[in-house]
Amino acid sequence: MKRWLLFFLFMAVNPLWAETTQSLQLTANFIYRFSQFTQWPPPPSQQLLICIDRHPALLNQFGYIKLPATFSVAAFDPQLTPRCDILVLTEFSETDPGHWQAFLQQKPILVITDQAFVYRHTGIIRLFMTTEGFNFDVNLARARAHGLQLSSHLLKLARTID
Repeated sequence: MKRWLLFFLFMAVNPLWAETTQSLQLTANFIYRFSQFTQWPPPPSQQLLICIDRHPALLNQFGYIKLPATFSVAAFDPQLTPRCDILVLTEFSETDPGHWQAFLQQKPILVITDQAFVYRHTGIIRLFMTTEGFNFDVNLARARAHGLQLSSHLLKLARTID
């Protein structure tokens, strides 16, 4: 039951059927959906910015999602994007936690990653694939330290909550 609820909750568009593209498209959908179950501290931002670090193929998948005008997606570049509301760290991202400390510094940034090591040191949500499909873990203490509130609906669907 939990898996079906998760599937229907997060499916926003029909995925393409090529396995890699499908996986990237589902990842993009999950990231967008996570934003809908997250509350940032006031004052509200005019536009929620999703920053993707070093993964152009994932960034491209957001073009297939009909995002509201209050959302934008960009490649992460600390010089050009001084602010992110969601930072997606991928397999191509720097894994040294010290690299991210200066940028994050307890700012209200939802850090989503697919890397276990990065999640343990920096991430708030770890999204990963299992034999049963997509699953995710949540570090609730880190979310709170960043001033973020995660919906109880999101927490109920998480595999684990730290």
